Amino acid sequence: MTEVTIAVCTANRPTLLSKLLSSLREQTYSHNLFEILIIDNGTDKQTESVVRLHVPLTDITTRYVHLTRPSLSMARNCAIDIFQGDILVFLDDDVYTDPTWLEIMMRAWKDFPTRMIGAVGGKILPDWAIDPGVFNDRRFWWLFSLLDYHRSLTVMKPPMLPFGANFALSRQAVEAVGYFDESLGRRGKTLLSGEEMKYLNQVRKEGYDIVYTPHAVVHHRVEEERLNIKWVLKRSLWEGITLYVISVHSLAKTRRWLRTFHKAIEMVGYGILAWAVPATKFQRLHWKIQWYIRWGFLTAKRTLGGELKHTATDYGPEKLAIKK
Repeated sequence: MTEVTIAVCTANRPTLLSKLLSSLREQTYSHNLFEILIIDNGTDKQTESVVRLHVPLTDITTRYVHLTRPSLSMARNCAIDIFQGDILVFLDDDVYTDPTWLEIMMRAWKDFPTRMIGAVGGKILPDWAIDPGVFNDRRFWWLFSLLDYHRSLTVMKPPMLPFGANFALSRQAVEAVGYFDESLGRRGKTLLSGEEMKYLNQVRKEGYDIVYTPHAVVHHRVEEERLNIKWVLKRSLWEGITLYVISVHSLAKTRRWLRTFHKAIEMVGYGILAWAVPATKFQRLHWKIQWYIRWGFLTAKRTLGGELKHTATDYGPEKLAIKK
């Protein structure tokens, strides 16, 4: 009986996907109690080949779906439509898991028997491709989707949330919230994000607790191309764009204008700090990141054009390879 679906949304990273699948084959959790669901919305044909090579190596039920539109949120929504069991777990394709990862993730649901748990998030540690330099400072980890929230199992306090690379949802929470917002999340080469942040905030609004377990560990590959100031500032710019998109869907027009005015004032302040005030290298970088976030928020409408509207789920032709 399938208790858990592990959904891996992937796009054009077959080598990293292969490493992830290898780690999932080593899970200590009973293999007949979970399945692996690969949602491929990339164009690299090697991805399907990686899945086909994986299937004969394991007794874990594995399903493969190919979507024709490049959208992370759409891939997550596809998983929502077809997952089995009581728990839906999401992993990014550029992570790999510890052998006890799923066993510990599942145990977290049972450790709070008197609470209504809607989601569980785990630790995300770095697998740096090169020496990260200043970016190894944990105050910059969020830029690389790295998370080390607490030393022990705990209920996360607002506004803290798990990251999308390693989190799970209960079926009850999914039924209460519905789909991910498809105006958010990675699409093609953009760094738009926030789909899991908006979703998990809604889980919390529905009355569910969100638990963090530091022992359900995944390792996130951070490639050399990301470990430079140019990429970090681009990522910061898109963080601001993400926050604007979320505000469009969650705030009334007057409150959105007030927030925009506030962001403009903050941007001026951070600009003065970043470029006119003597500071350490770390402090100057922090101020620049904050400036770019505000600049992204203020220019989001122009950057995205007409792409702010929530889109209906339309996967396009699907192709499934199922092992039972």
